[in-house]
Formats: sequence, structure tokens, C-alpha cells
Amino acid sequence: MTTRRFFAGGIVVLAATAFGRAPQVGGKFLTIPPNARAVALADAFGSISGDTAGMFYNPASIADLRSARVSALHQEWLFNLRYDLLAFAYPYRQNTIGASVALFYDAGVALYDSFGYERTKASIVDFVGSLSYARRFKNIHIGADVKIVRSGLAETTESTVAFDVGGLALLHWRKLYKGRAPNVQIGIAFQHLGGKIGNDPLPAQAR
Repeated sequence: MTTRRFFAGGIVVLAATAFGRAPQVGGKFLTIPPNARAVALADAFGSISGDTAGMFYNPASIADLRSARVSALHQEWLFNLRYDLLAFAYPYRQNTIGASVALFYDAGVALYDSFGYERTKASIVDFVGSLSYARRFKNIHIGADVKIVRSGLAETTESTVAFDVGGLALLHWRKLYKGRAPNVQIGIAFQHLGGKIGNDPLPAQAR
């Protein structure tokens, strides 16, 4: 009897996996990696500091900057899809402020009526703009950002507001001499909180 229940439970699980639907999310472009370094690290970037790209993974990571930084990215994809990004961070004493904009778009596809006349163009235009703030303490950094997310397809446009929060700990593991830089960094961040595109939630995630 126990064996039969085991196999019956297994069949139920397999059926749920095969026929179940994954939850729909909006703003999937928010998960596009911001630079090649993040891709090389398999998106394990939540504990990396000193890089403006870090604000896209953990807003606390820019607290370790010692000078102003600017980064830019342009990607050309198949089917005329493009992704552009510009990020800026400026440290002041123990505080760092940052701002970024990212745009995912295409060249537009012509739409024709039943008589063969071009009526309009359907375009994908997704945009996110964010403001970030991070503060540096002795070995702990904290940060947060607020972002405006806008997603458009043809004549339909949806907008929302979302938030990121994060923390970063810089630790000395088996410190051998005074003044040694931290050799262990542990980060945690919660991203894309609180917003929806239409009826679909943003791809909220924890790192």
C-alpha cells in the first residue's frame, strides 16, 4: 500500500509539473545583465563592490566607490532589438548617490490594413529609470533605490514604481596583518519590489 501511494504521489507531481503554468511576470527586460563582467560571473554580482553595474544587483554595492563613475552599454540583438544603458554614481564622504536609465526597444514593425496600406508601426519600448542611495559604515554598507518602470507595445503602455533594498558586509577572514583589505564580501538584496505591469507583477527576486 505504501508503495502504491508513493507512485501515485509521484504521478501527481509529474502531472502538475507537465501541465502547470509558470507565473506570468511583466518587465522581463529588468533581468538583462548590465555588463559583460556580470555575465562572466553568471549574474552572481550581488556582493561585488566598486562598480556602477553593482547598483543593478545590490544598491549597497556603490557605497564603496571612491570617485565618480560612469558606465554605458549598447547591445544589438536579433530582429532589430536593442538595449541601451547609462549609469552614473558619485560618492560624497560616506554617502553615494547614483542614477541610471535603461531602454529596451526595436526599430518597429509596419502594420498593414486589409487593403495593403501601412497604417501604423508596432514597437517595443521598455524603459526603467532609477535613483540610488548607499551609505558606507565601517564594514557594513546599506543601500536602496526607487525606479520607474515603463513598458510599451504598439499603442499600449503601462507604468509602475518599484524599489530595491540591499546590504553588503566586508569581512576579514583570518586577518594576518593590520590594515589588510577585507577578503570576504557577503551581499543580500531584494529587487523589483511592489510594482506591476498591468496585471503582471515585476520579476521580484532575492540575491
